[in-house]
Amino acid sequence: MTCLQTCCPREAEPCQACPRREAATEGYAWLHSNCRGLPQKAACNPQLHPKVAEPSSPTAPLQSYAGCGYDCAGGGPCIMAGAAGSCSGEAGKSERLRMQLSSVGERFIGFKTSIADDTRRRRMMEEQRFQEVKESISRLEKALNSEIKRRVEANRTLQRVAEQMANEMLERLQTRIAKQIEKLTISMDLLITRCEGLERSLAQMKGELPSKLAQETVALVSELMTLKEQFELEKKGSIDREQMLVKRLNELQYGLDARLEAEIALRQEQLNHLKKDIEQLVRGDESHEQFRTFIVEELQAMKSGLALATQAREQSDDEIIHAINQYTTALQKGLRNITSR
Repeated sequence: MTCLQTCCPREAEPCQACPRREAATEGYAWLHSNCRGLPQKAACNPQLHPKVAEPSSPTAPLQSYAGCGYDCAGGGPCIMAGAAGSCSGEAGKSERLRMQLSSVGERFIGFKTSIADDTRRRRMMEEQRFQEVKESISRLEKALNSEIKRRVEANRTLQRVAEQMANEMLERLQTRIAKQIEKLTISMDLLITRCEGLERSLAQMKGELPSKLAQETVALVSELMTLKEQFELEKKGSIDREQMLVKRLNELQYGLDARLEAEIALRQEQLNHLKKDIEQLVRGDESHEQFRTFIVEELQAMKSGLALATQAREQSDDEIIHAINQYTTALQKGLRNITSR
């Protein structure tokens, strides 16, 4: 009892290369080990039929196929045409097999119904889950919209508070700058007033010192003239006295040598005193000249000090203006950064 057909090597799949191609397409499954039919078809089971002999002619298989009542595609002997009346002899077993196949079909129908129920239940669960997801998404959208509104209101409030703080800071800064500028203006006015007073003092010094020096020079010249007159008078008196002495010496050539020498020594001492006085007068002129040089140097020093003070004042004014410009630039940058945020 063996299968005489050449079956597909793939298990549990319809054998498309089987000679019973029509039976395979109608529901038969030709397995590797045996041949069994599906519901509503009679089985061609090689275990139920004896092995038939090989046909003696090439046309014998076709005759055998025709004898079983099935339209075979050819390619091998028909196992259902092994003997006369073999198909009718197997009617009871076919009926039992048909009943078994019917029960299997009913089981398949129940299985199909359960699968349909499971599919329907799964679909309902998926629809319910989809509805829950949809409701969750709607809740999330509502929460997101409320959060967006809250954030927008918070941003508006923050922007309003930032603008208010910036305006207050700008007002305080402007007030402070105005106060500083006012203080600087007062200081500059005081400095200008002091400079004007210093300039007037310098002008007065320029006008008074030359007049004072001129007066002292005139007094010195008058004193020099007086001394010169006194010197001339003294000189004339000394000459007169010398003449008198010469006369007396002529008169007293022989007895008055010692006295004459004493007189000459006295006159020489007086002359030395006069020379010393003259040198002192000359030195007095040099001291006046030194005083004049000192006055001139002091005036030059005052002029240079005034120039340095003026330069320092201009430099300080430039530094103040530069600091104010830097402060306003930094303020503008800070305001731009605040507004950009």
